[in-house]
Amino acid sequence: MNKVREQYLVSEFKDFTGEERGFVICAVSKVDVYDTLFEGSPITVKSVQFGIAVQNHGDTFSLEKGKAMALNYANTRPFDVVTSGQTYSLNYDTIQALLKSFERYFQQDPSMFIPSYKIHKEKYNKDPKAYLERRAFQLQKEQKIEDLQKELKEVKASKYIPSQETKLLKA
Repeated sequence: MNKVREQYLVSEFKDFTGEERGFVICAVSKVDVYDTLFEGSPITVKSVQFGIAVQNHGDTFSLEKGKAMALNYANTRPFDVVTSGQTYSLNYDTIQALLKSFERYFQQDPSMFIPSYKIHKEKYNKDPKAYLERRAFQLQKEQKIEDLQKELKEVKASKYIPSQETKLLKA
């Protein structure tokens, strides 16, 4: 008998550049029943795994993507796990309170949940202008790669046959 429930919290934080970014925290609670060898009565254990997804700089916040990513992180790479032998102690309200607590901690110090946050903040604090220029260049590069990949898919889908001019240009 395995029961699984998902709870979400959606919020925003202001990063070190002053940009408002969205994030989603997911709590996945599971109730597992284990047979015991000694007493004959099963043991019930409830655990809650937490995952967080954060909007990247320059991206448009997507609630669906955020929920899917936070759920995936909660299941595969949780940032915290809470377990209890009493299923009633980790109820909906308790899990909501934990989500709210994690929200406050994240808004105060995102580096608790994002390992590279401190490194980027230090780089920004050393030279904000250079940091923002590098980040803008990186975003332009990523956008160009994405555009070229879309173009390539379109060309492949149209079964593009190079013209004589294209063949001459390659030669």
